[in-house]
Amino acid sequence: MAEIKSYGTKFGFLSGSTLKLIACIAMFIDHFGLMIYPDEIIFRAIGRLAFPIFAYFIAEGCRYTKNKLKHFMLVFGVGIIYLGFYYVFADTLYPSIFLTFSVSILLIYLLEYLKKIALDTLSACKIIAAILVFAAALAVAYIPFHFVTFDYGYIGMLAPVLISIFDFGKVDVPDKARRLDSYALRLVILALMCVLLVMKKHDWCFNVFGISVPMQCCNLLAIPVLCLYNGKAGNKKLKYFFYAFYPLHLGVIMAIYIIIELLK
Repeated sequence: MAEIKSYGTKFGFLSGSTLKLIACIAMFIDHFGLMIYPDEIIFRAIGRLAFPIFAYFIAEGCRYTKNKLKHFMLVFGVGIIYLGFYYVFADTLYPSIFLTFSVSILLIYLLEYLKKIALDTLSACKIIAAILVFAAALAVAYIPFHFVTFDYGYIGMLAPVLISIFDFGKVDVPDKARRLDSYALRLVILALMCVLLVMKKHDWCFNVFGISVPMQCCNLLAIPVLCLYNGKAGNKKLKYFFYAFYPLHLGVIMAIYIIIELLK
């Protein structure tokens, strides 16, 4: 089996844990603005930094995790907790980004399995069969996103999956194919998915020199930030903090909202 290489840039100085902290701060600002200052778009715009960073590290996490079931259950579990939290406080069921990414993780693991089957032997029949199976899985995965509004939707779910398309770290492939397994290409794919989000969603816009700009364009601002990734994990003690942060920060914001309402 080929060695799993580390991604990042030569001039990068931000570790994975630092980038995730940046995403958490952006997400907190986003949700704080949504609850406390719903008419101020700047909070929502800053929050757009979070999705591309988390999407990238969902794909990155699937490369390194040794316990696939545990990884999936952690992400899925946080999504379920948030679903209950949102139902209690907002009287509605809204699938969070963690449920979106849960589907991403399942597809990434399927993709990894299909690569091992098809590429280790470079059999044309196996490669075609793997492509057909994966295409069918993508079609099946679209069904829940068609009937239920998930956070960031089907495009958001696809982002980590497509980032993993050229991940050949666990299979042996020709050198020409391995050149595609690069950090630069991963960022290009992520940027393209962000562009698709801009084309898909126009719910919020703001004016820049008289031009109406969709808020989702701010997702692209995360790409230069990710260019500063040094390929290192960073502080591993923060691993479970990032899973806990999502429901906890919503609880803090809700508490602030209740205090403000009581003081009026």
